[in-house]
Amino acid sequence: MNQPLPAADELYEVIRSVDGVTAVYPARPAWQNIAGAALSAVTGVQLPPVLVLPGAEAPGTTAEVRTRIGVSSAHRAPDVCRDVAAAVRRHLDPLTVTVNVQVAAISGPLPLPR
Repeated sequence: MNQPLPAADELYEVIRSVDGVTAVYPARPAWQNIAGAALSAVTGVQLPPVLVLPGAEAPGTTAEVRTRIGVSSAHRAPDVCRDVAAAVRRHLDPLTVTVNVQVAAISGPLPLPR
């Protein structure tokens, strides 16, 4: 059963809604993609926060999702990564999905408002 790959923006919202996620960063850090960073600077087009690729084994039935997240220090980073992967898989069901989640930052609790 072939189905179109979801848009990065759609998955951004799924990932951002996971408890403990404080930010979603571009899937590929700019320093890893100098040409992409230069193109972004010239065109104003930003790298997607979530990279969605067709699966190599069976395009249309498999996908690979890559993202980098910020995690609140109030949560265990491995647990948040597992929760993100599970949320992405649930959202993309029935696709078979490989999810690569990297922690780019761990932030402390936000200061209390005055």
